[in-house]
Amino acid sequence: MKRRVPVLVFAAPTILLMGCSTLVDVAGLPHTGAQIDGTYVPTDAEKSLDCMQLKAQVTHQIDRTKEISSAVPDDKKRGPKTVASLFAQIAGTSSRGVKTIAEYDKARMRARTLNEVMRSKRCQTVDIDAELRETDLIVAAARG
Repeated sequence: MKRRVPVLVFAAPTILLMGCSTLVDVAGLPHTGAQIDGTYVPTDAEKSLDCMQLKAQVTHQIDRTKEISSAVPDDKKRGPKTVASLFAQIAGTSSRGVKTIAEYDKARMRARTLNEVMRSKRCQTVDIDAELRETDLIVAAARG
């Protein structure tokens, strides 16, 4: 005779893990990756990269940031897609109301953090501000 395992047995761990990751973010506990406060904590794998690998990662993030910035004006024109996004724009935190600006901020912060890892390893760093000067102006205009 087959035993049926309740769906809850499988769903409960997933729900618990989702709740834990959300709790970690809300509590502000540091973890690798993007943080709720806009900073980025590099992973152990990222910290272990050599100078050439880190430069490739930073360059990739700069390219990604530039790519994202080209979508910002159109995303801003379309306006918020959710009620929460609308309230974020009304409250003056419009970067949270436009998904591409939030993605831009994350990509830029990751590039900056990986550049700092390069600096700590005495690698030649990249001038991120110079690389992103034009895109920063596009995003700044969209922020209002």
